[in-house]
Amino acid sequence: GIIVFCFAGHPCFPVVHECMKDPSGWRCSVGVTFVLAFMYYGGLGVFGYLVFGKDLQASVTSNLELLPQARIFRHISAIAFVVKIQLTAPLLIN
Repeated sequence: GIIVFCFAGHPCFPVVHECMKDPSGWRCSVGVTFVLAFMYYGGLGVFGYLVFGKDLQASVTSNLELLPQARIFRHISAIAFVVKIQLTAPLLIN
């Protein structure tokens, strides 16, 4: 779920490429960005597995329901997701 959504930014690639001051750096910037995103989401997945073990669901945020003390983190993750969508929208509209 989340890992697939992470790499679904392809529709905005042409716009970003067109707006670059130096388009020759496109390959390097995309490669570095994808590696960083993979490390971030992969690390989050490993951390989720270490915390929840075999009870880990497809979305780590679904597991937060199992921890009563993590209620605030569910709200923070929902707000962060909304902010991410709001910040991505202008790139798709351009």
